[in-house]
Amino acid sequence: MAKHHVFGFMTLALAGGCIFGGGDDDGGGDATQQAIDQYEALRLQLEAGREEVLPAAKVDGVQAGGPWLTWLDMSQGYAGVLHARRFPDGAETVSDVGIGDERSPPNYVVSESLAMTARFDGGDSVYSVIGLGTGSLLDEVTYPKPQAAKYDAYAVYGEQAYIVREAEGLSILEWTPGKDEPAVIGAVDASLVGAFIAFAVMEDDTGTRRLIAVGTTGTSVIDLGAMQGAQLPLPVLFREGALGERGVVALSDKELWFVAWGASEARAIHDEIVASGYTLNKSFPVAHEVGSDFGNQDVALEGSKIYYRSNSGVFAFDIDSKAVTPVLLDDMTYSGGLFVTYTGLVSGDAGLFVVGLESDNGATGADGPVYRVAL
Repeated sequence: MAKHHVFGFMTLALAGGCIFGGGDDDGGGDATQQAIDQYEALRLQLEAGREEVLPAAKVDGVQAGGPWLTWLDMSQGYAGVLHARRFPDGAETVSDVGIGDERSPPNYVVSESLAMTARFDGGDSVYSVIGLGTGSLLDEVTYPKPQAAKYDAYAVYGEQAYIVREAEGLSILEWTPGKDEPAVIGAVDASLVGAFIAFAVMEDDTGTRRLIAVGTTGTSVIDLGAMQGAQLPLPVLFREGALGERGVVALSDKELWFVAWGASEARAIHDEIVASGYTLNKSFPVAHEVGSDFGNQDVALEGSKIYYRSNSGVFAFDIDSKAVTPVLLDDMTYSGGLFVTYTGLVSGDAGLFVVGLESDNGATGADGPVYRVAL
């Protein structure tokens, strides 16, 4: 079972294009045309392996956890309707627990079996945990709201739910919804993170469970068994990234960093991609390099593979072999009258899911269908 989590704090999506380089053209244009033809042939080959799983309309907040793909239908009002589809059997549930309301923006997190959301209710914060297999409410707990927010940060992993209570010294609450009550198991060290922003919980491939706390000055990693914390050695502020069995990946501008669990320093994956020796062809020499300017979730991590938004599509980088592999290429030919680029990467046991941004001018884009690529 895949163990992963995605951090994405930005929502604006903008379309972009490939960086086109000079070929070995001698003036006749043949070499450049051959390079374009090669690009198009590879694009179509890769698209044959994608599957459209969700339409553009009535789809927001796409996430993945274990075998589940989840999304919100925001067309009915302030509260989003949570949908969950399980792969490979296609079983689907629709929850009657609203996600957000007129006073609380829609937000939720998922694990392999749970979804969790929160809302502001008077002077309290209400946290609801939903079973993905049924869509039903498993548990609901209420605490006084934090001073500067509508609710405290929350997370789910496996069958457990977590809340970090800011008013109680960043204490960590853990419980199994529907079976026991929240209990304090430790606390986040504010000196390692500065002002607390968000957190996630995951396990590595040895079964060690960790809480990763993101703050304004750093990211803290807490072993939930030994309750020992340390600052993650990332050279960038963690605003967009993903967690996996092998470590954590962070994306900042066009820099992609990876820290293996227990490592004392980060790897500059963007430099390793450049040094990999991969080239799509001479007319597209940097098509595979990190190119995230979309303000969306442009990185995912599954096993040893980092999936990232490149200058020209979605590529994969293997942290063990350092091999670069194309996954999807942008459609720059306006086939069907649209310029299509990919963003919004989320992954799980069910595969890699991406949003296809569609544009009729190549400059700005709107969310199109959600596609699945089997991993």
